[in-house]
Amino acid sequence: YTLSKKISKKELKDIISEWVDKNTAANIEAQINYARIPKGWKVPLGKGVKIHVNSRGRKAEGTLKLKIESRIGEAVLSQVNVKIVISKIGSALVATRPILSGEELSYKNLELRKVDVTKFNGMELSNLDMVRSKLSRRALPVGGVLRVQDIEEPVLVKSGSLNQIIVRNGKIKMRISGAKALQNGKKGDYILFSNPLNKNENLQAEVVKTGLAIMKLR
Repeated sequence: YTLSKKISKKELKDIISEWVDKNTAANIEAQINYARIPKGWKVPLGKGVKIHVNSRGRKAEGTLKLKIESRIGEAVLSQVNVKIVISKIGSALVATRPILSGEELSYKNLELRKVDVTKFNGMELSNLDMVRSKLSRRALPVGGVLRVQDIEEPVLVKSGSLNQIIVRNGKIKMRISGAKALQNGKKGDYILFSNPLNKNENLQAEVVKTGLAIMKLR
């Protein structure tokens, strides 16, 4: 091919931007910083000439070295190398004030914001309903992003406290009051209680809420 056309810097950016959009999740906005890009690129003219973007990285994130090629079939006619840095902007729950380790999470100390979530690898949280009343496992500064590993269930039954246990045996249900917890328990935990009806026996029951556990016999 003797005839060629020059792809401008702006057109190159448009090609790269389209490739990034196709390789980014729908709920994520990608910001592209062009660390290295030529002012222009000559591409042969001819029927069947197509532009391909090749990346060594599997995902459109972080620092990438792109090889942009003009091709006919598998034959490469010309190419240009570009280096870009991609930041992923998405919605995440962010601390509006310093949050202490063990502090309850709520709308009073969190809000949803658009932030750079690149380094969180999809582990950032964005649903306040899912974390409300849970506790923070670590201290978060103002602007700190809340991640999946940062939350934990609160202790609903404390060791030494007196609780009620609902014992279910088929259709028969019995309520035992004054059962002393022998362990701390979060929702869904199976913990031991002393049996006020038999001092020589302990009961294992599932914590369902503050002061209440359920024991299923069958």
